Amino acid sequence: MYRALIAQQRASIEEAINDKENLHRRQSPIDISTKNCIFDGKLCDAHSFNITYTPGDCERIIINPGKGWQVAAVPNATTSLTASHLKSTYRFLQFHAHWGSTSDCGSEHTIDGKRFASEIHFVFWNSMYSSPAEAQTRSDGLAVVGVFVEEGNYNADFAYVTSQISEALNNDNVAYISNDFDMNKMIPSGSDLVHYTGSLTTPPYTECVMWTVLLNPVQISSNQLFHFRKICSDNWRECQHLYGRQTFSSKSF
Repeated sequence: MYRALIAQQRASIEEAINDKENLHRRQSPIDISTKNCIFDGKLCDAHSFNITYTPGDCERIIINPGKGWQVAAVPNATTSLTASHLKSTYRFLQFHAHWGSTSDCGSEHTIDGKRFASEIHFVFWNSMYSSPAEAQTRSDGLAVVGVFVEEGNYNADFAYVTSQISEALNNDNVAYISNDFDMNKMIPSGSDLVHYTGSLTTPPYTECVMWTVLLNPVQISSNQLFHFRKICSDNWRECQHLYGRQTFSSKSF
């Protein structure tokens, strides 16, 4: 009952924000309805989705108290994203997370209404444009890869990030990332995926994102999630209306 009331209040706030900012019909996140996904055979190819990580491209983790954490790229990072559903090569900008106060909520996208404990967003910008700032003014300016996180076993590949969160909290909300860190280890390989056109999920909700959501979740422990929750709780946005948009999947449901 309490959670339903909170969800209703959040939805009302989102609707008011949408009206105030005159937002349109390409908002994110969305509920991924598997029965409505369109199968795209090109997405099944082994090379249809690829992130090429350059060691040292993650510079530092920044804590925004009450909002969340973000790992920022070094200037001129060369880490790239290519995919069969993207017309350009995208360059790495940052990654961050959304999570809930409990493990039955926290992800922004849902699958058939199911919400996960957290969702990591890996953000890239379109190399066709001169800068990330220009890219965010274009309809295909950003590509974001969403990775679902569920509470479960300890995840050694996430351990470095959670340790740096603790260090940042004790060091003016900033900690630097080792050149040995490998971002790719946080991303499940061989996962089925869904893609659609959408927006940023935080203000100003710009409709500039080509979304790729990986359907296979990764697990992290309750203690690792606790590191996230030391910063804040429930920094996720409610699902938005599709307004006729199509979702394409590498899996035939």
